[in-house]
Amino acid sequence: MNSPNSDVKNEHNINLPSTDKFCRTKLLLSLSQMVEENYPVPLKGILAERYGSYVLTRDVYEEATATSPMFGLDCEMCLTTSGNLELTRISIVDESMKIIYDSLVKPENAITNYLTRYSGITEEMLHNVTVTLHDVQQTLRTLLPADAILVGQSLNSDLHTLKMMHPYIIDTSVIFNLTGNRYRKTKLQILAREFLGESIQDSKAGHCSAEDSKASMKLVQLKLANSIDYGDAVLLSDRNMKMEETDEKSERALQKTEMKNYATSIFNHITKNKNTAAIVGSNEIMSEYSKYLMNSSLNVMDDENFAKNDQVRLVIADNDKHTVGRAAEIAMEHAFVLCHVRIKEEQLEDEQIEKTLHTVNKWSHKLWQHSAINGLACVIFGGQNNAANGACFLNIKTEISPDVVVRA
Repeated sequence: MNSPNSDVKNEHNINLPSTDKFCRTKLLLSLSQMVEENYPVPLKGILAERYGSYVLTRDVYEEATATSPMFGLDCEMCLTTSGNLELTRISIVDESMKIIYDSLVKPENAITNYLTRYSGITEEMLHNVTVTLHDVQQTLRTLLPADAILVGQSLNSDLHTLKMMHPYIIDTSVIFNLTGNRYRKTKLQILAREFLGESIQDSKAGHCSAEDSKASMKLVQLKLANSIDYGDAVLLSDRNMKMEETDEKSERALQKTEMKNYATSIFNHITKNKNTAAIVGSNEIMSEYSKYLMNSSLNVMDDENFAKNDQVRLVIADNDKHTVGRAAEIAMEHAFVLCHVRIKEEQLEDEQIEKTLHTVNKWSHKLWQHSAINGLACVIFGGQNNAANGACFLNIKTEISPDVVVRA
């Protein structure tokens, strides 16, 4: 979900629908979120092969705005001889809850398990069905407007089943959260019960894609009628979802706690499978990380005393050059290494900038040399002015550098 301050247009200058209190584009998944949530996105290079058989919902898109139409979508799947789940039903509703498309679908391969308890699909239902996945794809390409916003619960699964890609997504599993942890999703059934007062997915006959698509649409409309943080324990920093206002002191304490959760979430994610992480930086930089890490549940230890039972290694370096060198030395020892250098203001002045960029390039190359094959290298320039002008460069290492000696 985009930041409340990330609007392309000033909210005061756009005509919101009478039902909305803020621009619906604020709820759209960003590209980075789509990648993190495993949504199919157009890729380049060797990664393009991953979605080579997928099709776009349109050839040309228009920018999503405050008045772009929303469509609730849900799919049902059955297990086939391919070993994968294949599409057997799709339902789409508009903002008035009118079902504009509802079709059973004949999968390409023979069904081995109808998963009726979850899909609601039976052998009898598909007996005379001739609609194929290709037919559905072509229908959606005609049905959806160029600025359509798709709404649903964990739509990444539906889009993978459809083998389609779409740029504008509102995912109810992201914009609603009762756990206080972004990685622990709340089921649509629970969201419908808690926020809509409705009971869904409780039929012995299985789930209903029309019912689920309507529930997702109602949830999004409910959020738009309230606030950007409505129903989101992560944004509210209140796991108990207490809606009453707190005093200023309590509010600051909640924000501080949530900030720590965000600051340590990547380390919690990496170390949960017994992997380890390391942070390398100057004493000043490391003291900033320590503020958050030392109060977390992670086992954090300094460089010299780091042992196999520890999770995060804090390495204090003398200067930026030493930081890069030490990070390169231990790169292969951890699943994640964060090398943090800080460029001084004078190094960014016109007469110094070329030399500075050359140095940064050398540092990046050295770390790249010592990275593992298939490792992801991420170079982030935080920028100034609260990181508003930062940049991030990503690459996956696919071959061994010729100047690195590999010992058996």
